[in-house]
Amino acid sequence: MTALPASLGPLPRSEQRLLPALIFVALALFGGSPVHAQDTAPLRIVVPTPPGGTNDGVARALQNPLQRLLGKTVIVEYKAGAAGSLGSAYVARSKPDGNTLLLNNNAVLINPLVSKSTGYDMRDLTPLAVAVVAPLVLIGNAAMPVNDTRSLVDFASKQAQPLAYASAGGVGSLGHMSMESFARAAGIKLLHVPYTGGGPAQMAVSSGEVKMVMTTLNAGLKGQVDAGRIRLLGVAAAKPSPLVPGVRPIGDVVPGFEIDAWFGLLAPAQTPAAVVQKIAAAVNQALEMPEVREQLLAIGVTPTYLGPDAFGKRVEQETQRWADIVREQKLQKE
Repeated sequence: MTALPASLGPLPRSEQRLLPALIFVALALFGGSPVHAQDTAPLRIVVPTPPGGTNDGVARALQNPLQRLLGKTVIVEYKAGAAGSLGSAYVARSKPDGNTLLLNNNAVLINPLVSKSTGYDMRDLTPLAVAVVAPLVLIGNAAMPVNDTRSLVDFASKQAQPLAYASAGGVGSLGHMSMESFARAAGIKLLHVPYTGGGPAQMAVSSGEVKMVMTTLNAGLKGQVDAGRIRLLGVAAAKPSPLVPGVRPIGDVVPGFEIDAWFGLLAPAQTPAAVVQKIAAAVNQALEMPEVREQLLAIGVTPTYLGPDAFGKRVEQETQRWADIVREQKLQKE
């Protein structure tokens, strides 16, 4: 057998001891490069509703802070349609690397309960962080002879035809489910007219196309109230909300009626836990920034952080609640 050249022979014992350290350095310099490439890939926040609604407002408030905290470009993309299911399904099918997230509300778990053709279910998504919560408010067209929830219920009960209401997001949206729950509890009949998002639904009430909508507080409401086109009739809570001073709780008329909306980030299932925790921590940090809190409060939502575990538990609890309502009211469709 040919002998190895001396330069390729066994290393001296002193150099053998250095070998593990040299390998570690080499891996850090070269083997780590794919990780750094992944870390600098853009983060896309998918909003499944049209621009101008609360989903959009929350995403925009988080965009720049997350960009600074995570050290990467953050892009807000709109994929509206099918009551938010289009964007939710898109994220559910995305690569689970933490670079594509969904910014949605309660509707993300309601939609699969109402329709079998959403293209996803909640097992396809990982709850990452709740960013804000907001009370739902019942608003009505100012031409109606009502000024609160009680007078609305009295007025609706005397009509020969059901009063029409809008939903922000369509069938299976939080607005749809909340109004159906309200009508059932109040003993009145209402007609559902779906719209693609909060902006169009609000405009439909303002113009008189429909009589009312249950939606989250937003910047556009104040201008329309001040202009005399709409009225705030009630807040979907058991007690008055400091966000809408002077507006009585719907719970005064319909005991126990309390629904709040949450807005949070979800990732595709199988996203590594370390990635989920890292982004969730950044969301928590962003919500502590005074300028972010001010921006969120201005659109009628309250910064309220829930981490992955707490968010997951809330999803489980709410899924059962809405599943019961879907079954009782026979709302499921193919």
